[in-house]
Amino acid sequence: MENRSLLSGTPLDGIDYGVYTASLMRRAADAGLLDERALAAMQEGLLGLLRSQIEEITRGESSSVPAETADQLMDDIGYCIDVALKHAPTPQESLALLREHSMDALYRMGTGLLDREERACEGLLSRVRATRTPTVNEGYRILLDVTFPQYLRDWKVRRHPGDFVVLTEYPLAREVSASGIFGVRERLESLALENRFCGRFAPVLDGLLRGWARQNRTSPAEAYVNLFTIALQNLLLARLLGREDAALGAGERAGLEERLRPLAPEQRAALLLRAAEGLIDSCAFENARLNDYIREGAARFAGEVNRAGGALTPFAVVAEEDATLLFIDGERLGNDAFSAVADEVLLCDDAARKARIIREELRSLDDLCDLLGAGCVYDDEYAEIFSSFDEATAALLLGRIRAVWEEGALRPLDEIEWQEALANWFNRLGADCRERIRALSKTLAG
Repeated sequence: MENRSLLSGTPLDGIDYGVYTASLMRRAADAGLLDERALAAMQEGLLGLLRSQIEEITRGESSSVPAETADQLMDDIGYCIDVALKHAPTPQESLALLREHSMDALYRMGTGLLDREERACEGLLSRVRATRTPTVNEGYRILLDVTFPQYLRDWKVRRHPGDFVVLTEYPLAREVSASGIFGVRERLESLALENRFCGRFAPVLDGLLRGWARQNRTSPAEAYVNLFTIALQNLLLARLLGREDAALGAGERAGLEERLRPLAPEQRAALLLRAAEGLIDSCAFENARLNDYIREGAARFAGEVNRAGGALTPFAVVAEEDATLLFIDGERLGNDAFSAVADEVLLCDDAARKARIIREELRSLDDLCDLLGAGCVYDDEYAEIFSSFDEATAALLLGRIRAVWEEGALRPLDEIEWQEALANWFNRLGADCRERIRALSKTLAG
């Protein structure tokens, strides 16, 4: 019988969890806990599994397969054994399993655990689809109706279980790095929580999605955004205003920015986390996991707001009726007035504030073009300013630059900084948005 006391407190540091079994064997051998004979038996066990799988896929007609097939089979075998050993609470207990069981037994343990994960995914997928959030967002629909079902179908038809990369068309609020069937399960668990949250606020989600899409120059169907996130963020900001709805006006967003900017990062975080606790109390979900998910979302939001120095323009969705528009048919400013606006923009060190000054002070397209070319807007500030305009203003600006269309992209002919920045911003928009602005530009040009 193995002496388990030898494993107690054994230092097994530096194990690579990406190749867990091989790394554990090396570390154990280095520590004198596996001798050459044991290592040879384990290697022979792995080769025996490989031979049996080759016989299975060739139906006993051959003992060899192409090298890439053998490599894939061995990767899948190693993955299943990794799953079995990682299931133990500690590396020491993993090593005990490795010493006490054959590779075949460990492989069967791993496949059993993976089968259990797959059954859990089936139940979670049924729940997620039953509680789906009503939305026009195509990424969300494809995820529920195509991507997750396909992953599970592919898993069922695999002759031997193995690892795979999980890619999705819809972003979750919580980043999930796990791969394989475990990654599918983690994503489904997150989506189940998000669906329950979004179900409470379903009446406002469509408006929030449309607002986010408008602000980011895309369509609600094409928007790559998480519904839980945009709802939570607006709900928390509204709570800072003493309200329990999710609607925000442009003036309210600006007022909150003025309130948040002077605060220290920990003060901003405390405000948002306190708002999250108020939201949890008022919603009374009676679900500890969802409550923690909300807290995590609020903490991530606080971090993003702090990285933005208290600016809310990238995060807050402004109600459509309050969307900031630039009316460009007004009179030009006098020289002194224009200089004052240009100086104010130049001295401002925040792109969102610059955009607000421009929207509030200018009413002439000529003044706007002059200001953009006056050297008071820098580098990535252009993108935020252009994004704050309505599509009509963007179309009129487009009509002011000499450009050609090459392979579906706009290329300005003049080396003028703001015009090159406008072209770069325009070319990054969604295809539908580019076509709308281009068509509108042609119409306005007469």
